[in-house]
Parts: sequence; structure tokens; C-alpha cells
Amino acid sequence: MKIKFLTVITSLLAAAFMITSCLDDNEVETEYSSESSITSFAIKDKIETQYTEKVNGKDTTLTFTVDGTKYPFAIDQGTRHIYNVDSLPVGTDISKVVVSIISDGIGIFIVAEDKDSLWNDTDSLNFEKPVQFKVMAMSGVYGPIYKAEINVHKQVPDSLQWSHRGSSFDNTIQAQKAVTLGDYIYVFAQQDNGAAVTSTHINDGKTWTPLQALPENMQNADYSSVMAWGNQLYILADNDLYCSSDGKSWSKMGTNTKFEKLIAGDYPTAAYDSFYCPKLANIAMIHYNDQLYAFGGPGKSFGKDIPAFSRFYGSTDQGVTWKPVSRYVFFPTEFTDLYNQADGNYSYVVDKNNFLWIIWSRSGEVWRGRINKLGFDSKE
Repeated sequence: MKIKFLTVITSLLAAAFMITSCLDDNEVETEYSSESSITSFAIKDKIETQYTEKVNGKDTTLTFTVDGTKYPFAIDQGTRHIYNVDSLPVGTDISKVVVSIISDGIGIFIVAEDKDSLWNDTDSLNFEKPVQFKVMAMSGVYGPIYKAEINVHKQVPDSLQWSHRGSSFDNTIQAQKAVTLGDYIYVFAQQDNGAAVTSTHINDGKTWTPLQALPENMQNADYSSVMAWGNQLYILADNDLYCSSDGKSWSKMGTNTKFEKLIAGDYPTAAYDSFYCPKLANIAMIHYNDQLYAFGGPGKSFGKDIPAFSRFYGSTDQGVTWKPVSRYVFFPTEFTDLYNQADGNYSYVVDKNNFLWIIWSRSGEVWRGRINKLGFDSKE
């Protein structure tokens, strides 16, 4: 980096001209290439990463090494933009990064406001801000400036982040069930005059439609049987099946078959087997982030009490074996009290944007959370 600029230019040009032997009067003069592109860019070394995350409920500083060679870079030759397609993990220190660069010229220069300098493959560069490069062609001319940046996640990709959406959910609702269809969350509940429904947009959660009773011919509808399938809602009333596209207008399905229940799926639970999901009161189960998660009210495991909503249990083999989740995926600490306040009445649903919603009775509180990486823009 501490190379005098004129000396560098002289050396590079001399090297280029020495490639060709002396010419006599009968020889054709050689024309040197003006190609000045960066053709390859990569992180050359491993980078130490530090960040703070909850482990078993406690803030812990974690340190690990990021292998930069596993993060390929793209070069947009049209805009002269160099960037890594997949961001490095959150907290990665990119203030001293050694990179590998290949060009079709005879020298690569780091462009700076005060003075350009010749790049070499042992330099540790600070990529906290984009770094600019340019290439000297064999002909001695400089090519356009490239801007290189190293992207780093600003969030821990695997962490579940929660947000409180408000407390305006109808607090007269006790037993309830939530489903999602299109851009809306629907909550069905049992009221004195029969089943009723309220809804909110998936981008809202603070404003809910007034609780509306289902039609008179469906007063005996079983709120807990409701489910979404395709582009319709389905519910049982007096063992007949009804469908709706908006939760307001309902049509009886044209069949003489009488239905007992609608089933989406079931998985075994056990109280004392470490490979099974513990028996939890009002247990809930979702398929999320390419695995199954279970959670719910209080329970027991190996004779020890499990508080309500104290943790998730996960299965990566379709419910055959289960393990308590100890990193990244947690509930807000308020959930245990909210569960008790609601006498165990709550509903849950995962919307099309990968948000997990928890809706509490009595308090009217609405929360939603999402694992960070499920909200990242996809890369082509």
C-alpha cells in the first residue's frame, strides 16, 4: 500500500513494453490490449464473527469463524458493481478482509479520494463502506471504476422476532380458532347466540371487523371445525359442510354426506419420553421453517412442571422425534401471563408472509412473529 504512485506506473508500463522484443524497420508494431475488467472477486480468508444471542433464555456472546470462501460474489459488468449474493452472518467483522481479485489487465488499483494505490493480494481492506477499484490495461489506460461491497445480515437469520400488534381484539371472545385465507386472518368464536367471526388484514392486526354471527341456518356451527383449504373457508354445522370465500356469505356443500369432524393432522405426544413432544394443555402444532413446532399451556416432562408458553418443541422428521428448542426461537416473556389471564383460550395461525400470529382472549392482545430469514428477499 505504501508505494509511490509514479514509481508504480513506470514499473507497470516498463513491464508491459518489455514483453515485446526490439523492433526493426521491417516489423509490425504490437498493439496492446485495452481490456480493463475485473473478472473474479472472492474473500480469501476466514473472518471471526461475534454477536449476542439468547441461549437457554440468557444473553450470551457467541464467537465463530465465517469461511468467506463459501460466499460467492457476483460482478455486474454493466454497472461495475461487485457484491456477495448471500449476506455474511450478522456481526461479521469486515473491517480487515483479504480478498482475491482477477482482472484482464496488468494491475489493479484501489481508488481513494486522496491518492490511488496499487492493490496486492495480502492487503487487509476495510469493507465497512464500499471499496472502489480500477484496472490498468496492457495499453496503459485505466478502465471504469468498480464498486465492491460485502453484505452482512443486520439480523440473526434464524431468530424469531415478535411484535405487539395491539389490544383491540374483541375481549368478549373466549374459545376461538384462527385461520388465514388470502390477505386476511379470520377468528371464529363461540358466542351465546352461536358461532361468530371477526377478521383483520395480515398487514394490520390492530383493527378488527365487528364480531358477526354466522347465518341463522348455521347457528349450531362448530367454530373449532373451521379450516381454510384452497381459496375457501370450510366449517361444519349440524354435521353439514359449508364453505365461504370471505367469512360472510356461506353455501351448503351439495352432498348428502354427514360429517363428524374436519381433520388437518395429528401427532403423538407423551409425558415422559425425551423423544416425544411433552403433553401440554391446549397444545398447538404448526409446520413452519421446514419443520414442525409444538407449543401450548402447562405440562410435565420427566416429572418437572413446564410453564405455559415457556418454549417451543421442534421436530425435523415429521413428528417422529421432538426436542426442546434452546436457541433463536422463543416466546415473549409476557405469554405465560397472557395464557393464564385468558384461561387457556387463544388461537394461532401462520399467514402467507410467514408470520406466526398468537391471539389472546380476555386481554385482546395480538402478537405476531417471524423467523428473520423467512422475510428476506429471495436471490435469483
